[in-house]
Amino acid sequence: MAIPSLRDATRSLLPVRPWRPVGKGTVGYANASTPNLLFILYCQQLAIGVNSTSVCFSPKLQLRESKTSTVYPLLQGYMTEQHEPCLICERVTLWRNGQNPYFIHEFKHSIFVIGDHQFHRGYSLILLKKHIRELHELPLPIQSVLFQEVMLAGQAIVNAFSPWKMNYACYGNGEPHIHWHLFPRYESDPDHKANPWRHASEFKDHLITSQTAQNLAQKVTEHLSLLITR
Repeated sequence: MAIPSLRDATRSLLPVRPWRPVGKGTVGYANASTPNLLFILYCQQLAIGVNSTSVCFSPKLQLRESKTSTVYPLLQGYMTEQHEPCLICERVTLWRNGQNPYFIHEFKHSIFVIGDHQFHRGYSLILLKKHIRELHELPLPIQSVLFQEVMLAGQAIVNAFSPWKMNYACYGNGEPHIHWHLFPRYESDPDHKANPWRHASEFKDHLITSQTAQNLAQKVTEHLSLLITR
């Protein structure tokens, strides 16, 4: 089915209830009747990245087009979050298109990938599939499942590389899209008891090729598969 235009998709949105919150920390569109089918199809296509134009809602229920918003389906409407072009979103899109050689595994809410550099052998990341800025903005059930995904990934790294210690970090100051850094630490590391960014200036000297990424991903996948099938 062709993607409907914004004009066609929103033609029968009215009447609407007043603008109101639809969940803690979120705002959304609330229609007096079932949302227009074309509008739903339009938003669903946007949510999986087929169309580069998405819909934003203003408090006056005016619709405008934006290329920097992500649309999330809610029970009674859609939540939008404006954001700048996002490196994490780009990586997730590459994975969706089968073009991310660093990919290890798809979890329910995240993807598990090998890091671009291997200053710390086995360094990997967990990337949330949707563009959400803060951990506390996730519904509690998703927070719980995401934590389990991070722990499974960490255990797989431990089983694959036998590090001395694991470090986990979730900041998002540079890229405000929830993601976790998983750093295996080794006693042979310089300053191995310091934070893992102590030698960040040297990370560029340890960038890896796509083939190396795939080899490391295969190694981790073998151990992750054993954990998942237990």
